[in-house]
Amino acid sequence: MYSIVSLIIFFELVQSQRHIPSCHAATIDALSPGQELAGGDKLVSSNGKFALGFFQTDGNKSSNNNNTPKWYLGIWFNTVPKFTPVWVANGDNPVADLASCKLVVSGDGSLAVLVAGAAKNSTVWSSKANITTNSTIAVLLDNGNLVLRSSNSNASSSIFWQSFDHPTDTVLQGGKIGWNNATGLNRRLVSRKNTIDQAPGMYSFELFGHNGPTSIVSTFNSSNPYWSSGDWNGRYFSNIPETVGQTWLSLNFTISEQERYIEYAIADPTVLSRTILDVSGQLKALVWFEGSRDWQTIFTAPKSQCDVYAFCGPFTVCNDITFPSCTCMKGFSIRSPEDWELDDRTGGCVRNTPLFCNGSKSVDGTADKFYPMTSVQLPDKAQNFGTATSADECEVACLSSCSCTAYSYGEGGCSVWHDKLLNVRQQDFGMAKFIGRDFSQVVTTMRGTIGYLAPEWISGTAITSKVDVYSYGMYSNAQAARSYCREQGGEILVYTSLESSYRFLDVR
Repeated sequence: MYSIVSLIIFFELVQSQRHIPSCHAATIDALSPGQELAGGDKLVSSNGKFALGFFQTDGNKSSNNNNTPKWYLGIWFNTVPKFTPVWVANGDNPVADLASCKLVVSGDGSLAVLVAGAAKNSTVWSSKANITTNSTIAVLLDNGNLVLRSSNSNASSSIFWQSFDHPTDTVLQGGKIGWNNATGLNRRLVSRKNTIDQAPGMYSFELFGHNGPTSIVSTFNSSNPYWSSGDWNGRYFSNIPETVGQTWLSLNFTISEQERYIEYAIADPTVLSRTILDVSGQLKALVWFEGSRDWQTIFTAPKSQCDVYAFCGPFTVCNDITFPSCTCMKGFSIRSPEDWELDDRTGGCVRNTPLFCNGSKSVDGTADKFYPMTSVQLPDKAQNFGTATSADECEVACLSSCSCTAYSYGEGGCSVWHDKLLNVRQQDFGMAKFIGRDFSQVVTTMRGTIGYLAPEWISGTAITSKVDVYSYGMYSNAQAARSYCREQGGEILVYTSLESSYRFLDVR
């Protein structure tokens, strides 16, 4: 028995006009045995909205200075002028020569991407479907789903494989995120490596809770959860109660003996939409606005970019107020400027000069030193050094280990960090400085953490240095009212007071 409950994601949206496709009367939406989809060909759904074929994300740029062409078999919006892929078959195994590749229904009835070789064809990708008939056909449906089914039946029971069961970074309306208890299939989203490379990235978005409470979780490297919807309470997921009570975009949660999954639905069928796990690790729901001829984000999770685990990579500071959000710590430089240019900042920064280590000095007599960083959220994975009873002793303890890169001493005692520093986050004070001393115009976009915001941000009056004094006071009061270590999102995050310092090793 199915139990389906609709959740509603709130947003204000001016309805966009439907993008009318050009005439597709002569196009083909199916591939049969004996036929092939060559490099320059494409299948187009019967409504003209989606296309299947081989594509490049950008022929003029490539990551890691690798100029080898990368061609992918994928599905994209056919009626949108801004190229937008929604599914990729061979993301981790692109084809270099477009003229040599083709998509076919292979001899065993599965779909396969073949590349012509000197002696024989090699298989780049295969659907590896469990076929129970000797006659299959591939069809691109009107909802963007590529299905492999029996050529003798249109019934859903005759589908042997479908792209909706194997999403990459995008889920479309009608697609599912969740699992099939009977087959063990787990449908989840995985980010792409960067905006060019379609290989799987570091972030995933999936349903958790096979044998207990169910929630939606975003994870870094399959081991570090950084966002959760909260458990399902029978009406909605506990951390997103704002999704109840609206009527335009619904998020459906379905539970049955066979399946447990979420899917979204839009009431207006003329609106083009997609939900993507971005390269940045944020989940984003987007709709196409014909007026601006671009995608507009209507929902993000987590809302703050700096809440994404390791978004900026090691030895960086993340700041939600500035753009870009990531900067290298003092004494460090970007590891891969090419990757940063393609929105992949997980490589972080590297030290400009090696440490001398163990108290040794350079030929000119300089030694390893610390410099303070104030008003930051400390990184995770701190180690407590209980024998240090002062800041000086804490510093000496860190200097005694070659792998120690930072320490902090406060009411919680001595904490040290070894090797890479991740998730250092700037607290959002200094907003008046960010805007400028003489700023007197009304700002329409609020900046800062809710609860620390001064009334001026809401009332629309001029922003002055007083907003920082207000935020400082609110922050100090909050710090006095709770311990220096609190649980947030399943991780223990330690906060320093504004008077204390966060320090890490650097060479002068």
